[in-house]
Amino acid sequence: MDSTTKWLIRGASVVVIAVGGTGIFTMINLLNKSQSGSSEILEMITNPGTATSKGNSCSPGFAYVGNGYCREVICENALARSNHPLLGGKKWRCKPWAADSFVLDVGTQMRIGNNQACPSGEPEIGWTSTCEAPYQEPPKSQRAQGRRR
Repeated sequence: MDSTTKWLIRGASVVVIAVGGTGIFTMINLLNKSQSGSSEILEMITNPGTATSKGNSCSPGFAYVGNGYCREVICENALARSNHPLLGGKKWRCKPWAADSFVLDVGTQMRIGNNQACPSGEPEIGWTSTCEAPYQEPPKSQRAQGRRR
């Protein structure tokens, strides 16, 4: 092996070690944050046999639909339909675009999670978490927007 190849291998080794070290420091920093309680943690409940009373929060953009499940809130073209009954009159809205109008509907489903910063218990149907109690419909300008499909 000539000296140029040796130096290239040494340089590549230094880069690999530096990148690995940076990753380790990042993981340690995240671990320290989670242990100090300075960041919000959303624990996902993936075991269908787990009691649903343990969950209190859906992921952002999802609404609680009952039985330990959340569904994504989406906006679909109205086509003579109205908002999904679980979502109408809650915190959600669809922003009109050009001449089209949209209605709220539900999309993909996932298990509810647990946010330690929110009160325990189940959220009301159509809301994201127990942090939103007392579950009053906000003004239109402050409502969360569904994802346009």
